[in-house]
Amino acid sequence: MLSRKTAVLAIAAALCLSLPASSMAASGKSADSTPVISVAPADRAKVAELLRDAEEARSRKSYVEASVLYRKAADLGSAIAYNNLGELFESGQGMKRSTQNAEFCYRKAAATGLHEAEYNLARLYDYGVGVRADYSKAAYWYRKAADGGFTPAVSMLGVLYSYGRGVKKDLSEAQRLFEKAAAKGDPAGLFNLGVMYDTGSGVEADPAKAAELYRRAGDARYSRALFNLGMLYASGRGVSLDYKKAMECWKESHELGFPAAAYNIGILYLSGKGVGSSKDEAHRWFALSCRGGYRDACSAAGSIGKKEGGRKESASAGKKDSRKGAAGGKQQSRR
Repeated sequence: MLSRKTAVLAIAAALCLSLPASSMAASGKSADSTPVISVAPADRAKVAELLRDAEEARSRKSYVEASVLYRKAADLGSAIAYNNLGELFESGQGMKRSTQNAEFCYRKAAATGLHEAEYNLARLYDYGVGVRADYSKAAYWYRKAADGGFTPAVSMLGVLYSYGRGVKKDLSEAQRLFEKAAAKGDPAGLFNLGVMYDTGSGVEADPAKAAELYRRAGDARYSRALFNLGMLYASGRGVSLDYKKAMECWKESHELGFPAAAYNIGILYLSGKGVGSSKDEAHRWFALSCRGGYRDACSAAGSIGKKEGGRKESASAGKKDSRKGAAGGKQQSRR
């Protein structure tokens, strides 16, 4: 059912791209001892050309071609090329996925002070992607990127403060960081600040303010914000009760890849709230949610199938994405 549960701070979707390369084994060196690379003055024009061509190839989804160009630029000492190779290794598009190689590339780029690489390296430690989760290291690298003005890292650091992961829990500091990120228009900053006002976590609860923050993040196509805005419309908190608007929010959230949104749409069809009651439509949306990895939807789809005498094909459970999964159609948590 669409009951509301305490929301927890969530984060921005991590940057992930794609691609191959030779066997770049992880160096095993600490961040402080990683050799600093640089582009020789005579190679700057060549590197700029390689990066331009690589980005063009990447925009065409020609990931193998992009990786070859990035590798050439990396061999000439380009930190940007190393960072982008790391993104390609991390996602595995056009190449075999290797988080070990991604970490190596991010470290090489981060050692030069490239803030995007510092942020990407922090993510690996934050989520334990290919490395053992280490919140202290995540906080260290987020802070370096944030101090350098990389806005997404500001919000991510705020999340660590909100949970006390790698740093002492400090909701006031989390709020300050979220406000700083939100002032720059960062969708995650807007969303996380919205969750604080939605739940009254560290601030006086203000659902109307939360709705406005979710709306601004949703305008930037932030799926979690649209999901939570739909929850407010479905409960009438901070906004007028409106199941049709809740449906609109959840449909957009679903289109952006958030599987719990499809589950909630199924609930609306099952209950007939804001739409005509339809078990067929409910089953269809539950099945879509299940295929996206939301396990509660798998049970719901199977339950309808059984009640209908097994006429409907039951959805198979996909692997749950812990970053995207939401509990029971409620505001999803970061972990």
